[in-house]
Amino acid sequence: MRTYLLAPILILSSLFTCTVFAQGPEPLRTWKDITGGFSIQATFVKLTGDLVVLESPGKPEVSLPLAQLSAADQQYVRARHAELQRYLSARVVKPSDNLAAIIASARSNSVIKLTAGTFQLQPHQPHNQGVLIEKKRGLIITGAGRDKTKVKLSTKVDVGFLIGNQVEDLKIENLHIQGSPPLTTNTAGIGSTSLCSDVRNVILTNLQVDQVAVGIFMATNKGPVRDVQITHNIITDTHGTEAGWGYGIHTRKISNVLIAHNYIEHATRHSIYVRESPPRSRLIVEDNFVLNHDLRGKNPRWYCAALNCPENRATTRIAHNYFMNPNAIGIAIMTTADDLSLINNQIIGEHYVGIWPVTGQTHTALGNSVVLHAQPAHPQWSHKISSFDWPNGKETNSRLVPPNAKWQKPDHVCQLDGQLYVMKEGTLDEVTPGSWEHRTSPTTWTKVRGMCAVKNVRASGAGRIYVVTDTAFIEVDPKTWETREQAGDWTGTRFTASTTNQVHILKGGTLHSVDLTSLAVTQDQKDWTTAQWMCAWGNRLYLFDGQAHHRVTPKTFETTLVSQPTTP
Repeated sequence: MRTYLLAPILILSSLFTCTVFAQGPEPLRTWKDITGGFSIQATFVKLTGDLVVLESPGKPEVSLPLAQLSAADQQYVRARHAELQRYLSARVVKPSDNLAAIIASARSNSVIKLTAGTFQLQPHQPHNQGVLIEKKRGLIITGAGRDKTKVKLSTKVDVGFLIGNQVEDLKIENLHIQGSPPLTTNTAGIGSTSLCSDVRNVILTNLQVDQVAVGIFMATNKGPVRDVQITHNIITDTHGTEAGWGYGIHTRKISNVLIAHNYIEHATRHSIYVRESPPRSRLIVEDNFVLNHDLRGKNPRWYCAALNCPENRATTRIAHNYFMNPNAIGIAIMTTADDLSLINNQIIGEHYVGIWPVTGQTHTALGNSVVLHAQPAHPQWSHKISSFDWPNGKETNSRLVPPNAKWQKPDHVCQLDGQLYVMKEGTLDEVTPGSWEHRTSPTTWTKVRGMCAVKNVRASGAGRIYVVTDTAFIEVDPKTWETREQAGDWTGTRFTASTTNQVHILKGGTLHSVDLTSLAVTQDQKDWTTAQWMCAWGNRLYLFDGQAHHRVTPKTFETTLVSQPTTP
């Protein structure tokens, strides 16, 4: 690889500041005082008496009276402080201990901490589960990390961790749950009973689940079950293709569901299956990465989509998801009767239909992109978007329309801190999803070749938008629209993407990476002329060359093949 420095910056409206900050485990968030007139971006450190200790990027800790913070921030501090105190008094469990019995006897508001090692779970009555969680409040089950704590399920276990009735404020995190193929039952890593009720506030996060029939399953035929978050998990190699087998994440009749920031690979029926979300609730599926869905074509029903949303009544947002090399429909929207929006989803290397709405309704859509596979398994069924109901042989007249006519076929779309940024014909709009209100940058650019967003630029706590034109690399402050421009020849730029503190530009067949701190530009020596798409997720780059998908480590340009270059 070759490295060079960008030329000196031409500052148009403001100066850059470069701040060094070591990101801690706590999230960087905006804190406001009780009047709403003062705000600060900082991480929570601790609560000492009536003083809240916060740390801003690159600055010393500050102490503020708890009573001076907004009501929402006070609530956050009390909840987070209480949770941290519970971790300090956690019961430590070793692989030789009886995990099922320990969790069954756990008191409310307690933490069960699994040490590093492998825990073997055998089936228990009444549901052949490894562990039953019921009549619990405030229980946290945590491991030493999904790379250190493994929970191994025997072949006869139906569900590793089974959630029953009367469960509130449950968190399961930092574990690796693994099945034992060949499976004799449709084992789920985490699941719920079909008759579970009175369940709310469940968080399933930072888990790895593999070699099971279903990764995570939350469903009820009784209810109520509500407020479920399934985030930051790695789910791979689910088994089977029949109903109840081959799912990554599956929810049914659950109110207020968030499925976000999950990596799902090699699911065989549905990578994400969200069904019958009740009315007057919300369903959010965003920033998930689905790779090689049914890569081997094991499921004969190609309409079993990577993401399937049948019979939903909830207000639904499907946004910023990536689907790479799906050997089935990418996104299927079926019999949905409430507000639904499809925003900035990228489907790359699609063999069949990219987006398949068959509701007979009109839905909001903005910035979605579908790149078809160069050699699809069945060309007659390969379409970017289709509203034709293939199994039933009829047209549904379903429509996808932008929230504003001015954003019909935008040139570039990205998202930052909950806002959308839409570029069309050189005009940049900041858009608030839902209300679709927008404001427009006073600057108009010509020959825009790419746009992306970067959070926490140079560890400053602030995000920026980056615009690439034929003649410049431009940083935009979305709060003020102030810009900073670097002259350069970017003619021939085809794609842009961003990872932590880097912007990546594919110009012709050469991949360039711009370090936003040093402004050094590094070039990959590999020829990417055949690349048809480039995106970034999980601090990695992914490129599609028409047949094969490649994962690239940005700092070293080390390349890994993640799908075979032949038609499955």
